[in-house]
Amino acid sequence: MRRRAFTLIEVITAITLTAIVLGIAGGALSAAGATRTTVLRHQHTLEADSRLRATLSDMLRHVPNAESVNEPLLRVLRHANGDAALVFLSNGVREPFGTGHAWRVTLSLGDSGLMMDAVAIGRDHADTRLRTTVLGVDSLQIEVLEEARVGESTQWRTDWPLERARPALVRLRFGTAPNAPSPLVVALAPLNAR
Repeated sequence: MRRRAFTLIEVITAITLTAIVLGIAGGALSAAGATRTTVLRHQHTLEADSRLRATLSDMLRHVPNAESVNEPLLRVLRHANGDAALVFLSNGVREPFGTGHAWRVTLSLGDSGLMMDAVAIGRDHADTRLRTTVLGVDSLQIEVLEEARVGESTQWRTDWPLERARPALVRLRFGTAPNAPSPLVVALAPLNAR
């Protein structure tokens, strides 16, 4: 009985098909890795955005009484390049802020994204500072709304000249231009407080 061997063409065809299949599999694995990296980066950005929104909401809701501090309660700063920054005071509501002392919170755009810097007023310890950055954020819009008075209409403002008073609402829009999420709107004073 005579055994038939593979011909050279059959061996070359098998090697070529194997190389094509391995190339396709390698490309699929590379694309899967790139997709995983993109999804993880997006997930990290969403989580950071969510934490920042929760922290800002908590801190904005607890602006101290003007009589208890010697600084403006809230300021909207405009830089020469047109960027805005929000600086406000807060009593904080949970760790690491606590409720024993006031914090100065600055929200502004930086080179790498949206930055929040919170410093305990009158305390020089390193553990009384909180800094966080949401990467990739390239826009920040700040608007405030005065408390409505009977018979008067109110409108959103991009400045706040009443440094010893708190506005009724603060509206913040931040994100990347094509994917800007819905604005964060926070009431600074309880609706039933007078």
